[in-house]
Amino acid sequence: MKLKEIIHDIFDIDRSLAKTFVTLFVNPKEVIDNPGRYMKPWHYATYVVTISSLMFWTVIHLLGDPTENHVLWAMPERVLNLTNGYIHFYENTQPLKRLLLGAFAFYLGILVAFYNARKSLFTIALYMTGQSVFLVFIVQSLRMIILEGGVLNSGDSIAGILTHGIYLTYAAMNVFRPKWWVMVPKVMLVTIIYYGVYPILSSLGIHNIYYQVLNRNANFYDPRPDKVSLVSRVPTTEIKENEGANTFGHSRLKYVQHERSEKSPFAWGQLVSTDSFQLAIQSLAPLGEVSEVLVSCYSNNDLHLKWSTNIFKKFDRYSPDSSRIFLRFDSAHKTVLAFYRISNNRNSTIRVTAIDIRTGTVNYRKDIDVQADDLSLNDVAMDEADIYLCGGVSNLYGKFGLGFLIRLDPATGEVKARRLIGETNFSSLTSFEHIEIVNNKLVLTTSRDYKRLMYFRTIEWTTITVDKSELSQ
Repeated sequence: MKLKEIIHDIFDIDRSLAKTFVTLFVNPKEVIDNPGRYMKPWHYATYVVTISSLMFWTVIHLLGDPTENHVLWAMPERVLNLTNGYIHFYENTQPLKRLLLGAFAFYLGILVAFYNARKSLFTIALYMTGQSVFLVFIVQSLRMIILEGGVLNSGDSIAGILTHGIYLTYAAMNVFRPKWWVMVPKVMLVTIIYYGVYPILSSLGIHNIYYQVLNRNANFYDPRPDKVSLVSRVPTTEIKENEGANTFGHSRLKYVQHERSEKSPFAWGQLVSTDSFQLAIQSLAPLGEVSEVLVSCYSNNDLHLKWSTNIFKKFDRYSPDSSRIFLRFDSAHKTVLAFYRISNNRNSTIRVTAIDIRTGTVNYRKDIDVQADDLSLNDVAMDEADIYLCGGVSNLYGKFGLGFLIRLDPATGEVKARRLIGETNFSSLTSFEHIEIVNNKLVLTTSRDYKRLMYFRTIEWTTITVDKSELSQ
C-alpha cells in the first residue's frame, strides 16, 4: 500500500480511522452492514494493530523492566538474557498476535454459533477483533502508566481478558441480535471457543517461534526423563513424617534450619549436631545476595570454636541461595559436606564441598552439571555408602521441568548415578521436594505443577518410592 493511500485512509473525513473506531465502539452493526462508508476491514485492522504496537512498545520500554521479576545473581547469564528477551518479545508482539490469532479464533466461534446469520464472517471478525485489540492495549497501557512501571502480569492479563471479553460479547449481541433465549448460549459458545483456541495458539506459537526460530543457536539444554521403574505412587499423607534425623555409624544427626535475623546480615543455615561437635553454616547475605559462606565447628561441651572454613567467596555476580545450603556429616570419612546450587554463565550446577571435621581442611570441591538450563536443590539424604541429592531442573525451550535424583560417592564427590523423572509436556513442572531413606528405598515427596487444558492450574503432591538398586549408571 502506498503512503498516499495510507494518509488518505486515515484522514479521509467520510471513512477515517477515527470514525470507524467510534462507530465500532458505539454501534458495531452499523459498520458491518455498511462497510463502504467506513475503512476497509483489512486496512482498519492493520492500522489499529500498528498503532497499538507502537504505543505499547513505547510504554513498555519507558516504564517496564523485565529484570525486576528475576533475582539477577541467582540466574545464569544465558538464561537471564533468554528469559528477558522472551518477555520483551512476548509483550511487543501482543497486538499482532491478538489480531492474527484472535481474529481466527473469533471467526471459528461465530462460524459455529452464527453460521446462518452472515456471509462475511471473517470481515466481522477482523473489525471486532481489531477494535478489541485497540481497546485492550489502551487499558493495559493506562494501567502501566498509572502504576508507574512493571511488565505484563496477572493484573494486566485480567484487565485484558475482561476488556476483550466484554467488548466481543457486546459486539456479537449488537451485530447478530439473536432472540434472548438464543443469544445467551450462542454468545457463551463464541466466548468458550475464542478462549479455547486463542491462548493455546498464542502460548505455544510465541514460545516456539522465540526459542526454535529466533534462538535456535542459543545452545539451550534439552533434558529428557529416564525410564525408571517406580515401585509405588502413594498419597503423601500415607507416608510418616520425617523426624528430621538420619542415623548411621555411631552418630545421630539432627538438622535444624535457622532464619536470618533482620538485625544482622548473617544468615545461619543448618546446624548439625554429632556426639562431639556442632557444625553450622553461616552466610553473609546483607541483601539476600550471598557474599561469603563459612562452615564452623564448635565443641559440644563449651561451644568453643575449633575451626572455621570459607567454602564460598563471591568473585562474580553469582551467589548460592542462602536458604538452600545443606550441611551433612559423614561419620565414615570424618568429613562434613556442604551442598548448594551455583550459577555460571551458561547454566546452574550443584557444588559439593567436603571438609575434614578434625582440621577444617577442604578435602575436595566438586561441581555437578545436571545439563539443564536451571535447577533447584531441595534436599539431601545420606546413608553409610552414598549421598542422595534431589530437586528440580528446568528447560526453557520446551517449558517443562523434571525432578532430578543424583547418587554421589561421599569419599570423592563423584557421581555414581543420576536420574531425571517427570513429563515433558508444555508448562508441566515436576520437582522432588524432599527425600528420605527408608530401608533400601528412597521415598521422594514430589510436586507436579501443570495446567489442565492450558487454563486450570493444578498442583499435585505424591510420594514416589524408588529402590536403591534401580539407581545405578
